[in-house]
Order: sequence, then C-alpha cells, then structure tokens
Amino acid sequence: MEAVQTLSVADFILNSLEKSPVCLSKSLHESSVVLAFFRTTCPACQLLFPYLERIHDYYPIQRIYGISQDAEATTREFAARYAVEFPVLLDESCYVSEEFGIDVVPTILWVEADMSVGFFSSGFSKKDLNLLGSRIVKRYRQEPIQIAAPDDGAPLIKLGSSSKRPS
Repeated sequence: MEAVQTLSVADFILNSLEKSPVCLSKSLHESSVVLAFFRTTCPACQLLFPYLERIHDYYPIQRIYGISQDAEATTREFAARYAVEFPVLLDESCYVSEEFGIDVVPTILWVEADMSVGFFSSGFSKKDLNLLGSRIVKRYRQEPIQIAAPDDGAPLIKLGSSSKRPS
C-alpha cells in the first residue's frame, strides 16, 4: 500500500446492487471510505474479496464499497459466491473507473473526508491488506487482527488484470 500525497478523487453517484444510489461525498461525512474496484473474472479480485469481507466483519466501523466494472447479473453472482456483505456498486460503463484512472483491478483506494487518497493498492497483496487493517486500527482505535496470514494458503501477491475501462 503506498502513500499518495497529491491524488484526490471526484465525487460520484453509483447504484448499488440493491438499486440504491450511493454518493461518495455523502459517505465521507461519516468516515473515510475504502473503494475496491474489481471485475468478476479477475483471479486477483477473487482472491481479494474474502479478505475484504474479513475486514468488513471485524471492523464494521470502516465503510467499504466494492465497485464492479461488470453487468449487474454477473456482479450479483460474484457477490453471492464470495458472500460479500458490504455494498457493491455498479460501474458497468466504467465512467467512475475512467475518472479515477483505474487501469488494473483489483485497485483499492482509501479516500479521506477531503476526497484525498491516503493509500492505494493495485493487484492482490497480503502486505497491503495487513497495512489497510493497521490503518483502520489506528484510525478508529480498534483491536488489531491479522487480516492476511502468510501461511493461509493464498499467495502473498498476485498481479491484477486489466481494467475494462476504455484506454
């Protein structure tokens, strides 16, 4: 996970799988937000989502949004297969992905209340997931847990896949 000093993001509104519009800036009034851009066919994304769900389970104070670049039906199947309980938003046209410059999925962004990006991660990395967990612990004074153990059967890293956004 790398610190990003100068990057900020634009506001957006995307519909969730539950058909509810979600506005980034309104979500940021409550806390920082973790955005996880993904494609359902991406192997690194498939590895990532159980760990994001673990973060969601242990640290429900941290808002997480999955942002799918795929169609609703495919995204709904993915969310069911990986038992995703945090909100999943639909970016089928890749408009938000384009605005954010997402070239590789999965990409995780930690967005602060001022719309700045504090950290980002691209691809699958256990080190980055544990750093994200540490950031949550520090921010919200939560009890620390290890998000991704080195010997849990998953690889330490896995390169991501190309984003569906237009080049």
